[in-house]
Amino acid sequence: MVFVKYAAAQVDSHHRRRKMAARVNLKELEYVARELRAEIRTGKRGPAHDMAEQWGARYLSFTQRRFKKMSRGGWAPLAKSTLKARKKGSGKKSASILIDEGHLLKGLKAGEKGNLTEYIINGVRVGYRADVKHPRSKTFTYGEIAAANQNGTGNLPKREIFVDPDNQTINGMKTDLTNAITALGQQAQR
Repeated sequence: MVFVKYAAAQVDSHHRRRKMAARVNLKELEYVARELRAEIRTGKRGPAHDMAEQWGARYLSFTQRRFKKMSRGGWAPLAKSTLKARKKGSGKKSASILIDEGHLLKGLKAGEKGNLTEYIINGVRVGYRADVKHPRSKTFTYGEIAAANQNGTGNLPKREIFVDPDNQTINGMKTDLTNAITALGQQAQR
């Protein structure tokens, strides 16, 4: 991708000042900006859509890692009644927080039951579906159970599942953006 056609440095011997001149091809930059906006707004398949897809995957992966870590003691502990019920045979008898049979954790994988991954104008939305019943509940959906934990309700303490991504995830997203802009710049030169 060549946006800058040439750059030259000049030194003014009389005033000892440096001058830098560059010629920028605005047509290619305008093309990249126009295509990026079009893909993000319309969901058109291309580098920006691929970027949004990768961002969704990165965020879900980050959320899964964090979920596993927090389930081992980062969130508020389970109530004694919950631990007692698990010992009596409910589920897999796990003392891990929010992990009994692993349905909520599995729901953080694109394509799994309960997972929400949808491409929207200006990006991607990931999380839990509000229209798929959780297998352990006759009344609540994945989304409702996640929302109750995310916000806390009644006796249920707040256990945030969705938070801002960590630096590793953000840096990966920046790389995805750079790759999308590079790909669009290459298209502009064709």
